[in-house]
Amino acid sequence: LCFFGVGWSRYLVLLFDDAARRLGLRVIACDRPGFGRSSPAAGGGFAAFARDVEALCATLRLRRVALWGHSVGCAYAAACALHEPLRRRRLAARLALVSPWVPLDSPGVPLHFRAARFFPHSLAALAAPGAV
Repeated sequence: LCFFGVGWSRYLVLLFDDAARRLGLRVIACDRPGFGRSSPAAGGGFAAFARDVEALCATLRLRRVALWGHSVGCAYAAACALHEPLRRRRLAARLALVSPWVPLDSPGVPLHFRAARFFPHSLAALAAPGAV
């Protein structure tokens, strides 16, 4: 199961379709509340999303899944991994977090990431090819 960051939707898994088929994998992505064609959740948060994923797994009769999160989708993947009914049934076999989103004031966040929020256009210009 894939959980993407802000601005992405379930259609991004189409990029992985050929590779997944060659490996014998089924890649499933469900949109987070308010993204794609899903309706916004009314105060549900991570726990409600994990319950929705539990219902999706039951509907699709999935016996074992790997959870993959990108950016802020990592928080949703982690919530599913920690969701007690999924843990109890050992449904979520693996968890992979790719570029997890963390608050900028978290320990270990590089200074240039924290500074980027004050000077986003300047840093983007420096990162452009041939700028330096």
